Amino acid sequence: MYSVLEHGDIYLEFDFMLPQGANSGIYLQSRYEVQLFDSWGAGRPKYQDAGAIYPRWIEATKTNYEGHAPRVNASLAPGLWQHLEIHFQAPEFDAQGRKTKSAMFSKIVLNGVTIHENIILQGVTRGAVSEAEVAKAPFRIQGDHGPVAFRNIKYALLNPFEAPLKELTYQYYEGNFENFEALATAKLTREGKAERIDYTLADNVNRMGLVFTGKIEIKEAANYQWILQRYGSGKLSVDGKEVIPSEWKWIGDPSIATTYLGVGEHTFTASYVKSFGWWPTAAGLSLQKTNGKPIALHTRASMPDPRPTPLIAVGTKQEPSLLRCFFQHLKKKKTHVILVGDPSSTHYAYDLNQGALLQVWRGEFANVTDMWHERGEPQTASAMGVGVILPGRCPLAIDGLPDTLDQQTDLKYQGYQLSAERYPTFKYQYRSVGFTESFKVATTGQALERITSIKNPEGKKFTYRLAQGAEISSMGNGLYAVDGQRYFIRVADPANYKIVSNNGQKELIFESAQTDLKVSSSLIF
Repeated sequence: MYSVLEHGDIYLEFDFMLPQGANSGIYLQSRYEVQLFDSWGAGRPKYQDAGAIYPRWIEATKTNYEGHAPRVNASLAPGLWQHLEIHFQAPEFDAQGRKTKSAMFSKIVLNGVTIHENIILQGVTRGAVSEAEVAKAPFRIQGDHGPVAFRNIKYALLNPFEAPLKELTYQYYEGNFENFEALATAKLTREGKAERIDYTLADNVNRMGLVFTGKIEIKEAANYQWILQRYGSGKLSVDGKEVIPSEWKWIGDPSIATTYLGVGEHTFTASYVKSFGWWPTAAGLSLQKTNGKPIALHTRASMPDPRPTPLIAVGTKQEPSLLRCFFQHLKKKKTHVILVGDPSSTHYAYDLNQGALLQVWRGEFANVTDMWHERGEPQTASAMGVGVILPGRCPLAIDGLPDTLDQQTDLKYQGYQLSAERYPTFKYQYRSVGFTESFKVATTGQALERITSIKNPEGKKFTYRLAQGAEISSMGNGLYAVDGQRYFIRVADPANYKIVSNNGQKELIFESAQTDLKVSSSLIF
């Protein structure tokens, strides 16, 4: 199946679903394939696995070559919706049609995990519509190797556009300027013409103020985004109107303003001040329009690459790893969280305050860079693999289905106990009901099994809440698809469960007044 759209450089994202054993692919420009495959549970990924860049082909010798396996296996279970993001740069040609630049996948992200970066393609991959490379062509979906479903297909064409920079001048002030008010009364050190915005025009790059004024020629009326980057303070005016006010920023956190620009010349003024030496110096300004590549109005030297942050990670070996930490969950920092890493490479995060499962994932264990790098200001650990973020609700409820429980009056955490294999069992008292929770990875490594033991000596009615999402549907035989098939829950006794509505969500629950009960389920992703 071919798109009507013909593309060059493109950002493409979509959801896809594969049944067990299925195989498909997406061909950028109908020539460069990113593989779609049921790779759930596979070990070290190969060039035919999900997210791989399929190899090229020598017909004479029937040989594959130059295939690129994904860095990690980031696949979810068959029958679940998965998400793929592709950043593609098309080949470029001169006026005589000779290729001057090869095609490249600058980035591919599968289910939130980056699996490729900057993969250059010397030619088309196997199964291409043609051996001849072109500047523009449709994308193609492979549909002859089993069923496949797609939804939410989105794209952005990143076409080049022209906006010539004219009459650029600069003013340089030397001194410790904390703000632009101080710069306004300072003595001018030097001024002159400039080819591009460039902080190296300053003699002292750590004690300086720079003001650049120039014109930009717009050839197509549209909304444009101005992207201002710097270490220190900066501001921007366009046609005499301030569009980015003075603000201190670092290079990885740009200021962006959108303005409508008609055809013709427009004047801008970009100002920068810096009065410290403990960070590098940078001064940059770019212009971008919808479906267009950003145009840098600065020199390459004026925008050095940010200092790389080293990865500090915690792994697992022959026994489980337990990590107490702060943890970011649904835009909220949780302060009493334990991460449990399993040697099988299936891990989970658990909120000790709420007795709630926060996240499950597969792959590497924990990124603790934000806990230990330099000042460790964010103080949070994070998951390193592909997985599912869960609502984070306590499974037990009395008197309704509350989102949170008061750990002072309702739910009291009573610690955890380690088994001989170092797997934790968490213990709670919820009013008159006591319960424990433990987790183990299924022998296949493809599911997390949850065991909740409940002691209810007074025989009061309670609700056990197993899942919550926008949608929950029964797939039969005790299998439930949760939240639009983001993950599956399997139970052994489905007759006891029902799906109810609560605060605009669906919840999978059962109600009981038993005095002694053990509940088991499996989360499959």
